[in-house]
Amino acid sequence: MTKFFLLSLVLLFTLSILSSDASAQPASRPPVRGNRVVSEIDRDSLRAEIRAKGAATALNAIYLQRAKRQLEAFEAGYVKMESNADSVQGIVRRVIDANPNEVTVNAIDLSQGNVFNVRKFERPAGGYRGRLSSYIERQIFDLKWTTKNREPLLALKAKDADFAPELERILVNEADAEKLVEAKLREIIYERVRQRLVRGFNFELNDKDVLARKLGMETEIYLLNNYRDVLAKKSTEELTGLLQIAK
Repeated sequence: MTKFFLLSLVLLFTLSILSSDASAQPASRPPVRGNRVVSEIDRDSLRAEIRAKGAATALNAIYLQRAKRQLEAFEAGYVKMESNADSVQGIVRRVIDANPNEVTVNAIDLSQGNVFNVRKFERPAGGYRGRLSSYIERQIFDLKWTTKNREPLLALKAKDADFAPELERILVNEADAEKLVEAKLREIIYERVRQRLVRGFNFELNDKDVLARKLGMETEIYLLNNYRDVLAKKSTEELTGLLQIAK
C-alpha cells in the first residue's frame, strides 16, 4: 500500500468525521485567533468541493486565489510587476499536480479549519522627489565611463553635492551614448524588487507546509524573470521614475 493511498484513506476518513460533526451542529463557525475571527475559507464548502471534485481541484482554486492576493498586496505597496495571470495560474496548477501527497495533507488541514500564515511585505521608506539618493549617486559614479560626460559630471558633483535636475539630464545623455547608466538603473531597481519579493510570496499553514513553499518559490522565480524583461523595455526616464523603490 503506497503512502499516497494511505493519505487518501486518511483524508476520506477525516472528511467523513468532519461531515458528521457538521450535521450534528447548527452551523460551523470560523476559528478565532485572539480577538480576530478568521473566515478566509468556508470549511463546509471546502469539504463539499473535495468530495465532489477531489482535493487537487479544490486546493487549486484556493491557492490560486491566495497567490493573486499576495501579488496584489505586493504591487499595491511596492511596484507593478506586470505579470501574466495565465502564467501564475499555470504555476499553481503545475505545483499542485506535482505534489499529490502534500495536497492531501493540506486538504485535511484546511478542512479542519487551519488558516494561512501570510507573510507581509515591507513597504518602501521615503520616495523619489527629484533627488537621487546618495546610494544611487555612488553607484553611478562607480561606472566606467568613456564619454566626455564623465569629467563635467565629476566637476558638477564637486561643486554641488546634492544636485538633481542637472544629473538627470546627464543621465539621459549618457544612457543614449553607451547605455551604461540605463543598465545600472535596471540593475539597482531589479535588486531592490528581488530583496522585497523573495521569501515574502509565502502563505504557509504551518512550518511543515511544503506545498506553499514550493508554490512561493516557483512563483517568485517567474515574477522576477518577468520583471527583468519589463525593465529591459523601459526608457531612462521611466527607470528614473522607479527610483523611489531604491533607498
